Amino acid sequence: MNTPSFHSVTLKFDFEKMQSFDAPITVTKAFDDFLTRPFAIDVEDTSYFYANADERDEDFENLKSVFPQFSFVDSDDNYLAENIAEAKINHDKAVEVYSKYVGKAETDQERLRRINAFRGA
Repeated sequence: MNTPSFHSVTLKFDFEKMQSFDAPITVTKAFDDFLTRPFAIDVEDTSYFYANADERDEDFENLKSVFPQFSFVDSDDNYLAENIAEAKINHDKAVEVYSKYVGKAETDQERLRRINAFRGA
């Protein structure tokens, strides 16, 4: 298998090791605004950090293309799924969920996707 072009040097280094992983493996997008490099990809117990969302998202998509057997998750989408039922019947919860879900979008494109997901949920 050819190694895709990754922005994260550490991810490039770990790519060979990942090929030996047995499914199920969970790969998650993460964001923590308290870190210098706040954007991350978590692969099981290992995190790969990025200075911007675009590079993180490109590496996430590259991983998806070469490891279709892995489970790929956006942790904020899980938050929406877990809280939307209550948000539909409780105005205060709806405001909280909107703020924590849509408000955490890192790019305009991601914000629009999240607004549409919130509306359609």
